[in-house]
Amino acid sequence: MWIYLLIGLLFLILAVEGYFKGGVNGVITLLGVIIAINFSGAFGGFAYGWLADKWPIGDFPFWHRVVPTVAGFITIALLFAIAGLVVSIIIRKRLADRWDEFQIDSYKRMNRKFGLCTGLITATVYSVLMLAIIYRLGNFTVPLHQPGEGGDEGMLAMLNESRVQLDDTPFLKVAAAYDNTPELHYEVRDALLMIWNDRGKEMQDLMNAYPGFYALRGDSEIKALIGDSEDDSSDDSSSDFEDDTGSTDDSGDESLYQMWKSEDSLTLENILSNSDVVSAVNNRYEELKSIEPGSEEAKKLRAFIEDLGDFLKTGRSKLYGSDDIVGRWNFAKNASLRATKKNYVDVSSAEEMREIGDRMDRMDGVWAKAWPKVDGSVVRFYGRSQKEVLEEVLKALEKGYQEAIDNGEIEEEEDGGYDDGNYSQPVGFNETYGEGEEENDNSEQEKKAKLERTKKMMDWANSKMPGMVDSMIAIQTFMMETEGFFSRTEEDPVSEGSWSGTGSLFRLKMEGSEEKLSDELLLFYRQRPKGISLNGENVRANLNEEGRLHIHFGRDVLVFTRF
Repeated sequence: MWIYLLIGLLFLILAVEGYFKGGVNGVITLLGVIIAINFSGAFGGFAYGWLADKWPIGDFPFWHRVVPTVAGFITIALLFAIAGLVVSIIIRKRLADRWDEFQIDSYKRMNRKFGLCTGLITATVYSVLMLAIIYRLGNFTVPLHQPGEGGDEGMLAMLNESRVQLDDTPFLKVAAAYDNTPELHYEVRDALLMIWNDRGKEMQDLMNAYPGFYALRGDSEIKALIGDSEDDSSDDSSSDFEDDTGSTDDSGDESLYQMWKSEDSLTLENILSNSDVVSAVNNRYEELKSIEPGSEEAKKLRAFIEDLGDFLKTGRSKLYGSDDIVGRWNFAKNASLRATKKNYVDVSSAEEMREIGDRMDRMDGVWAKAWPKVDGSVVRFYGRSQKEVLEEVLKALEKGYQEAIDNGEIEEEEDGGYDDGNYSQPVGFNETYGEGEEENDNSEQEKKAKLERTKKMMDWANSKMPGMVDSMIAIQTFMMETEGFFSRTEEDPVSEGSWSGTGSLFRLKMEGSEEKLSDELLLFYRQRPKGISLNGENVRANLNEEGRLHIHFGRDVLVFTRF
């Protein structure tokens, strides 16, 4: 076993060393080791603050935190070892002038025996230090241990193996006795492991649903960890509500969310290879260290961890559950139609009923999220993306129009020698006249050319079959709704505001937002799918006995169910 081998080597090496260098040197060296153990951390913290800006985190993950402490320990221990050697030499020289040879030999024998004892004591100190380090580090690395081929390697594998073996040795209680890691750190570890070890679809849904995480999505650090939203949404068509988390960026550096969501086994080395993860852990660890045990901040964090654990097991949050409106809500079309028809008892025309149905159809796929009061009582609604539909229609038009040109069905008109904004310039033109004004003109001409080409494509399509563009939009809308690719991301809600109230009665303040469309897509203005408009200063909302959220817009009632 690694533990017994390491301890045995320590005792053998330090006992032999202590025997030959003597007791005087050994005592001073032992004193230096004890001082280094107690003060190298402070030295390391000071050095870390100095090195943090000069040693890039992404290039040397965590080493900039470890190296100063290790360097401080070695420096202090080495200084005392040198001092011990100097003192030992001085004493021998003075004794040589005063004592005879017999007395000097007796001193040497006594000094060596004393050195053997101090060497064994020093070995004991080093052994306890080694056991404490293995115990403390292993408690956080072993849960992420990946055995076998492609798993942990090198020092990390040795550390994990030693920590596992430590449980079967009599040294476990000794190592645990010298563990001064706050209990709160272990609670944070357990909460993270509970999430990390369960990568199922249910866990992903629960993570998205937990109210305590709503406000965190806007944090730049969290965004870096979960990655780009749009890429992830295209990978998972089974859910309309996960399109705001996780992606693989152009550099190939997977986000933490993508790592977690993947089926591949992950090692600690894989996790720490992500610079965003390293940066977040370093920042959050400093915050965690600054929390005093028993403080109000520690109590809040402990309550948050306990509530998260209960929520992941039961799906209910006691910490944020006092306000029943808090959570995620999905629009229920049929229930909304039934509730709305009760308010239209005097409807006499089929046209008016059709308008009610159209309004409910436009709400189909809309979902909402209500923040807790501690996070600002924010309410947001997410819904259809007109942009994605129109972009796909435009691509299909461009493809068909180009095929018609290639087949000779139509002739593309010349635009004064302009070809997609690219034309030749005399050699040295930019050097003589500059680039700024010419580039602006070039950009404007390019935009104008794209608009003209889009108009031609739409006229060509409608000339082949009247209403063809409308049909393409309708078909594309249906396809994207079916495949689940028709929701705007959480960074782009269709309406945003706040809620107020208690119990089952609430008031909503909402302000709708128009989706930004390019000039080419704005040409589809009359044909584009109708969006939704959720605006109001004092909109009435209530929870019924079944726990459904009813939002009243005039005589229209929008019903939402919790998910």
